[in-house]
Amino acid sequence: MVSSLSRAIDTTEKLLGKRWSRWEWGDLHVALFEHPISSVVDDALARRLQVGPVPVGGGDEVVGDTGFVIDDPDAKIADLRAAFQVASGASFRQVIDVGSWDRSLVINNPGQSGDPDSPHYRDLIRPWARGRAVPMLFSRARVEAAVEQRITCRPLA
Repeated sequence: MVSSLSRAIDTTEKLLGKRWSRWEWGDLHVALFEHPISSVVDDALARRLQVGPVPVGGGDEVVGDTGFVIDDPDAKIADLRAAFQVASGASFRQVIDVGSWDRSLVINNPGQSGDPDSPHYRDLIRPWARGRAVPMLFSRARVEAAVEQRITCRPLA
């Protein structure tokens, strides 16, 4: 047990430094979202499409599921650091208040838009990473009050 603890401390110091009081789980455990086309576009576009890394709490056995996979605990430090990256979890969460629909909450990462030029491409990543949510509006009055943009689709003649 003592040798395991000693090895764990040594590895953690290599990952996070010798000042234990500065150790933070989010310095290791991060969420990084790479776009599905990143492997076939140039590096500049791949970076523009990427969201994160952002620090997250949790793990794979808690309510805020943000699992990671460590296949080889004896891996090199760089590989071990990468292993703590979020590999699973809920990207979409919602809480529905059926007694008062407009009090419902939702979060979807990294944002509500698939367009990297949109302000809503990555705007929900930080609230998601912190376990927060945003209003999920239902009534016409609340939706109308929150409208930022309207897109009208019309059939071709």
